[in-house]
Amino acid sequence: MRGKTGRKQMNINLKDRTIFTKILLGFVLLLVLAALMAGVLFYSLGSVIGALRQITEQNAPSIRYPTGVERYALRAILNEKTYLLLEKKELHEQAMRDIQEIYANLDRMDEVAAKYSDQGLLQKSRDVRQAIERYQGCYNRGIDLLKENQRLADNMRMLGRKVSDLSHDHTIKHQRLLKKAITDGMDQKKYIEGLLLCNEIEKAGLEARREEKNVLLYKKQEHFEKFKSHIASMMKILKEVSRVDYVAEHQPLIEETRRAAEEYIAAIKKWIANDNELRNILPEMHNIGLRVQETAQAIQEAGWQGMDTSKAIAVIKTKKAIITGTVVALITLVTGILAAFFIARGIAAPIKELKQATGKIAEGDLSGRVEIRSSDEMGELAISFNKMVESLQNTMVSRDYFDNIIKSMMDTLFVLDKEAKIQTLNPATCHLLGYTEKELIGQPASILFAEEEEEEEEFRVFQFFLEPQKAGVIQPQDTIRNRELTYKTKDGRLIPMLFNASVICDKTGNITGVVAGAKDITDLKLAEAEIRKEKTFSENIIATIPDPLLVLDKDLRIKRANRSFYKVFGEEREKAIGARITDILGDGDGRLSARLTRLLGTKDNIEYFEIYYQSDKQGERIFHIKARNIIFAAEEEEEELLVITDITERKRAEQALRESEEKYRSLVNNIKLGIFRSTPGPHGKFIEVNLAMEEMTGCSRDELLSMNVSDLYLRPEEREKVVQEVATVGGKTTRELNFRKKDGAEIVVSDTKVAVRDNTGRVLYFDGIIEDITERKQAEQEKAALEEQFRQSQKMEAIGSLAGGVAHDFNNLLTIIKGNSQLSLTEMKADDPLRENIEEIDKASDRAATLTRQLLAFGRRQILEMRVLDLNTTLRDLEKMLRRIIGEDVELVTFMAEDLGNVKADPGQVEQVIMNLAVNARDAMPKGGKLTIETTNVGLDEEYARKHISVKPGSYVMLSISDTGIGMAPEVKGRIFEPFFTTKEKGKGTGLGLSTVYGIIKQSGGDIWVYSEPSQGTTFKIYFPRVDEPLDEVGKKGVEGELPRGNETILLVEDEEEVRKLAAQVLRKQGYKVLEASHGNDALLVCKQHEGPIQLMVTDVVMPGMSGCELAENLLSLYPEMKALYMSGYTDNTIAHHGILEPGLHYIQKPFSVEGLAIKVREVLDR
Repeated sequence: MRGKTGRKQMNINLKDRTIFTKILLGFVLLLVLAALMAGVLFYSLGSVIGALRQITEQNAPSIRYPTGVERYALRAILNEKTYLLLEKKELHEQAMRDIQEIYANLDRMDEVAAKYSDQGLLQKSRDVRQAIERYQGCYNRGIDLLKENQRLADNMRMLGRKVSDLSHDHTIKHQRLLKKAITDGMDQKKYIEGLLLCNEIEKAGLEARREEKNVLLYKKQEHFEKFKSHIASMMKILKEVSRVDYVAEHQPLIEETRRAAEEYIAAIKKWIANDNELRNILPEMHNIGLRVQETAQAIQEAGWQGMDTSKAIAVIKTKKAIITGTVVALITLVTGILAAFFIARGIAAPIKELKQATGKIAEGDLSGRVEIRSSDEMGELAISFNKMVESLQNTMVSRDYFDNIIKSMMDTLFVLDKEAKIQTLNPATCHLLGYTEKELIGQPASILFAEEEEEEEEFRVFQFFLEPQKAGVIQPQDTIRNRELTYKTKDGRLIPMLFNASVICDKTGNITGVVAGAKDITDLKLAEAEIRKEKTFSENIIATIPDPLLVLDKDLRIKRANRSFYKVFGEEREKAIGARITDILGDGDGRLSARLTRLLGTKDNIEYFEIYYQSDKQGERIFHIKARNIIFAAEEEEEELLVITDITERKRAEQALRESEEKYRSLVNNIKLGIFRSTPGPHGKFIEVNLAMEEMTGCSRDELLSMNVSDLYLRPEEREKVVQEVATVGGKTTRELNFRKKDGAEIVVSDTKVAVRDNTGRVLYFDGIIEDITERKQAEQEKAALEEQFRQSQKMEAIGSLAGGVAHDFNNLLTIIKGNSQLSLTEMKADDPLRENIEEIDKASDRAATLTRQLLAFGRRQILEMRVLDLNTTLRDLEKMLRRIIGEDVELVTFMAEDLGNVKADPGQVEQVIMNLAVNARDAMPKGGKLTIETTNVGLDEEYARKHISVKPGSYVMLSISDTGIGMAPEVKGRIFEPFFTTKEKGKGTGLGLSTVYGIIKQSGGDIWVYSEPSQGTTFKIYFPRVDEPLDEVGKKGVEGELPRGNETILLVEDEEEVRKLAAQVLRKQGYKVLEASHGNDALLVCKQHEGPIQLMVTDVVMPGMSGCELAENLLSLYPEMKALYMSGYTDNTIAHHGILEPGLHYIQKPFSVEGLAIKVREVLDR
């Protein structure tokens, strides 16, 4: 029955044309229209698809495949730059793959042409194929040429390295010969000439290799011509060096170098020929590429034209299909819109009217009705809606407005009926008492209360709650206001409440019940109890406080006081209460009352002050008063709380402590030693410091107290060691430490620390004394350095004296050996079997003479011919020689001051110093490096002179020679100037090089200092005194051809007979007339017996009886025009002051050579 009713109400069936029927018919109509439109569109698109198929199957391949041919041809057919890279395997393989791709695209082009019978496309494909075949032939020939050139390039590099290595070996051999000649003191000219030629050969080889790289890289004829010129220059120099190089063992090396150079130039000529042929092939390949590109582009152009025609046809057919589809779509759309419009209007109009009626109901207007006259579902819905509105009008009631108010109350509220039973109550009541609403509704009110109320007032109303049957008649005006009573909860807890109740009457005045409400005052009761507790506790504390405590009113009268007040001031309670505090404590100056009055009316202000009180029993006392204003509530009177503390004894102790501290502070601060106290531990902090500590560190007291002790340590890790020592070594230690001051300066201090411990042995703090011993340590170091320098000087002086002692006799012997060997050589034939032995004797005498000169130089006993020099000029003259000596692996850098002052020194000895130091620097840089030579003006002050023994303050010229070599350890550096001390391998050094340098510098009035560390290089700084004198002309006269000759008369005086005979023989051989004498008196006798002039006297300096200088003075009166030439192996200041030759004197050093004596004699005579 319900189902039938439901169907009748919804009215959904096809016969009655319900909403469902309307929607279904509209949907069917849209499907029919869509099918019609799809059919028309499918028919129109058929012709378009045919046109597109022709484009994709015929026109597109005729464009794509020629494009592929063009792309791969452009990448495979190389231009000149790309072709030269074909020696790379991967590029060659890529070129082969590209050619195969070209053939593959040509095959696809043939397939398309055959399918569509396109003869023009077939012919063009054959043309491209033939061009590719010609290109491939050229390509293979180019590959062969490149492979051959690669082989030739490798051979050229190998030959170039061989030529360089051979020429470098030749150079090294000559360098060794030159070094040996320098060491042995032999003639170096012939070695230098051979070395220079070898350097030229090596340079030409390097230039040829550089041009070889340019030829291979740039392939230009100018580079090839330069290469040939360098090889030709090398060949020419090889012929020259074959003539100059007297060492037979070097000839095979020269011949091998010549053969390698010839093979070298032949290889590069062949490489050039191949490269020229390759250049001829490239243009032909380039032309083939252009023809292939043009043909491929022509095929593409034909393909594009065919595609344009097909595209035009497809566009026309597409436009027709679009127009047809558009018309059909518009017809379908218009039909669908009309159908949807009519169906929607039939459904939406009733719904809109229902919506408007519903909105009015929502606004509270129930007068409106829906007017829809239709037999479908919307009509039935309108009828039901109208009935609902009418029912709402008839049955609508207002819910209790006050229910919401009651439910939202935080306090309890309930309503009783006339029988005192609970009729209603709010949720707060249930929540407080632990009952549910159902448990309380209908229950007597007595279930809520825990006690009876017996007071007369309100008894009647209250009795009504507890026992209604016993209560008297309550009146409408009966009420209960703010009554404290107790509720009892369901679980038996008692809750204090503030209760209110009123009688409820109806309109006629009859009592219908009672309404009651109550507020939970549990928190209020707990607060009152806490206040009472605190009050009791405060009163007990006040009573037990040892200091007097009292409360004053606003007139400063005592309201309350504790027992201590009465005890301290001896006052009785009855007299004290109400008395003014100023009367008890005294206030002659009014300051007490003023300070207490100032607190009135303030909040949270506290006054602290001290007063003096004169007690009859204890005399004068000092009290500290702490006063505070107290305001408990706005309506209560202000009070002041005073706490009085007797501080008399404390004040006396503080005064005594201050006096003691002042004495201690004065004592500590006047001491010049730093005194401190610090906390223990590695990170201890300063607790106390004195003024000396501040001055010593440069830090203020506050800065010191804020830092760790270790912050002053130059090495903070030492702090931990000091702490450990103090803790273990009897609680006291003294150490020397390095501190860093605030400004960064370093000082050395003596730090003495004592650990202060408690009864358990625990360290409380460290007390310490610090003494600044920086100046003392510096003085000790300077003293040690000066003592070491003095010891070194004494040692050098002793060795020098030893060397000078044997030099005279030893040089005489060497003069005899060397002179006779040279004379023998001049008279021997070249093929004499004894010639080689005599030559070895001559060489040995040269080495012995060099060794003697080095010893004399070290001992500052040699003769120096002083000249005013410019060190910059000396360095420029030596620079070329220095570069040859140090080799190519060492870079030579010079820095010369432009305004450099002049110095006075022996030019030859200065050159010897520079050469020796340069050789040492080169040996210290076996793997190459940098040699830096610098000159500058310096001033050495008193401070520098004080730290360096024998140095005098003044102006100097500094010569600095630095290397980047292996450096020296301190123990080596301390001995480098000792004779025969060397770190080189046996046979590679005599140990006299630096000793000679040291002696020359010292004898020249200068100083030398060395600075070196391992792996950090070495620097020698040489200081020559600066002189304000004009430069002397320094030149070297060479002798070409035969030795100089003469016919003058020479007086020869020599006490060593063999030396005298040798010198006489040499001089007579050169044409001179020689008068011989064995000593001074003998010379005087010879002169008296000789008639005629004597142009030159050659005399030994040191002789028995009369010295050479004394002899010259005696003969001066007889022969005023006679010149004197002194000779000696050791002068002992006879003709030289500290080894410096007196001006105007001529000197020749023994041992001298035949050549040297002949040249020197002629030089003196010609002046």
